[in-house]
Amino acid sequence: MAGVIAARLPGMGRAEAAAIGLTLLSRGEFALVPGAMAATAGLDARLGPFIAGHVLVLALLGPLAASQSRRFARLLPAGPAEREPQPL
Repeated sequence: MAGVIAARLPGMGRAEAAAIGLTLLSRGEFALVPGAMAATAGLDARLGPFIAGHVLVLALLGPLAASQSRRFARLLPAGPAEREPQPL
């Protein structure tokens, strides 16, 4: 969602916003850092394997989803530049 919002703020269209948002989807590797810190602190032993699985799933599905960004773009609301002009 952050990628979609960041793309829509300067006025990019739905297709561009979907492409940016889905490209960022596979960047879940950062979850390893707080996960490793939490596991080291002894919060929950299941946390490490869960985060590793999460990153693996995103690494596999992220590029597939990004390749289909045009389909996902249809789910986004139209921006001001994409709307039909209203008759006066």
